[in-house]
Amino acid sequence: MAALPDLNHDGLGDAAVGAPLEGGHRGALYVFHGAPGTLLPQYKQIVQVNVSLSVEPPAISVIQRNCHRGGSGAVCLRARICFRATTRARGQRDRDIALRFNVSLEEGTPGSRAAFDSGARRLLRRHLELSLGRQSCQRVPFHVLDTSDYLRPLGVTVTLAMAEDTGPVPFFKDCGEDNECVTNLVLRATMDITGSRQSPHVLRRGRRKVTVTASLENREENAYNASLRLSLSPNLLLASVTPRGPGAVKLECTALPGHRRLCSVGHPVFRSRAKVSFTLELEFSCSVLLDRAEVTLEATSDGTEVTPGDNAVQLSVPIRYEPELFLASDATLHRYEVQPPGTFPRGPGPEFKTTVTVQNLGCYPVRNVTLRMALPALGFGRVPFLSVTRVLADNATCTLRPPPEDKGGVVPVHPQDLLRVDRMDCGNAWCQELSCRLGRLERGGGASVRLLRSIHTEFFHGAKFKSVRVVSSAWLGAPGSRLLALEEGAQRREVVLEISRARRVPVSLWILVGSVLGGLLLLGLIIFCLWKLGFFARKKLPEEEEEEEEQ
Repeated sequence: MAALPDLNHDGLGDAAVGAPLEGGHRGALYVFHGAPGTLLPQYKQIVQVNVSLSVEPPAISVIQRNCHRGGSGAVCLRARICFRATTRARGQRDRDIALRFNVSLEEGTPGSRAAFDSGARRLLRRHLELSLGRQSCQRVPFHVLDTSDYLRPLGVTVTLAMAEDTGPVPFFKDCGEDNECVTNLVLRATMDITGSRQSPHVLRRGRRKVTVTASLENREENAYNASLRLSLSPNLLLASVTPRGPGAVKLECTALPGHRRLCSVGHPVFRSRAKVSFTLELEFSCSVLLDRAEVTLEATSDGTEVTPGDNAVQLSVPIRYEPELFLASDATLHRYEVQPPGTFPRGPGPEFKTTVTVQNLGCYPVRNVTLRMALPALGFGRVPFLSVTRVLADNATCTLRPPPEDKGGVVPVHPQDLLRVDRMDCGNAWCQELSCRLGRLERGGGASVRLLRSIHTEFFHGAKFKSVRVVSSAWLGAPGSRLLALEEGAQRREVVLEISRARRVPVSLWILVGSVLGGLLLLGLIIFCLWKLGFFARKKLPEEEEEEEEQ
């Protein structure tokens, strides 16, 4: 109900009552003239307005764009809105009425898939002078923007007073007479870690990239809103998505929460019999280490899928990491000469220091690494010739084990046979074993172990040899680790101490004879000179001089 101005010019206001459900929901309008303090109970005029709506063309083609709006292709349409007003009042059929109506696109729906050409986005207000009994039509042009929703028809609504008419405009999908798209998306994919297919794959320095080669084919009708959902394990990072082949279908990817991506395939429609091939380039993370690299791809669309089983591919490869560790060793003594017995007091020989360092050169922290050393200590008869006196460790916890009691495959070399052996190691001597569990090695960080060792010269005094090398070994390992892979011998160093016997300088017989003769000649010369000087002349005593005078 609404108040109206004085329509019959009697000085009293009039009123209008709308009946939107009358006439099969076509609606009617009843006008009541005013009376002092009330309204006349009998209506004087009944106005009924019929509205019809049609759209040209009747469906929206997503594939064929027939106009340009805003610098890009669009689909242009025209809505034809027709009005016819009738009245039940007698003698009023030659009058005109003023109408005010609104045309809206997708009223009450969030987002915008269409807009009017006049500049108004989704709401257009119009005025119309309508003669009773006659039809009046107006055309309203509008266009459809690029959208991803092709399932819901586009709603066009005409609102007139208390009545409204809504006309849905369907999208033309080119999917047969039923306009329902039946798709058959077939997805294929393989994963390659820098050209290797070993299992488990070991990630080494400079080989930290993953390539996924995939193809998606549509074997049935058009697929609208076709998309590819990509999920990665946390230890993988997406570097790029590259379509392959001529006339490649467009791929546009956006990031989702977590390690996921959503890529649209040939937006807005992935045509029937179309195929797209692409390559995913991935890199391994330096902050997350896992024992598997997993990639999941899933293709979807708005159509009805015939065989959903081939729409998803899950790739999984077991991996292990070879840490970039640098093992170095050094010693303060590399060569030692054993002096003959009696040259120095009895007891151990000099003490020297051996240092082994481990440095992490990789991009991720490393833990659960063990440093082991084999140190030759006992010779034939379990006589010690080299021993560890002290162990100093930085960022490591070390345990020193004595040589085993049994031979354990050791064939000790006899001291008299050292002339035929130039090397002493754990194969021909019993060794002490040092095991150090290293702490967490941060990127660029490290650990060090320092050994103080002493030489036992008694063993070498009773041996026949000229020179022998005592070889100690150091290597890294990762026992029981599911992530780290350290090949035997890949990280191994040797510390060599060369021990030689001091040589006696031989003296020639001619040198001895010449030295003796030279000494005798020198002594005779000295005596002759002293004699000439009177050194050997004896002075006479006074008694002897008196006796000579008396005679």
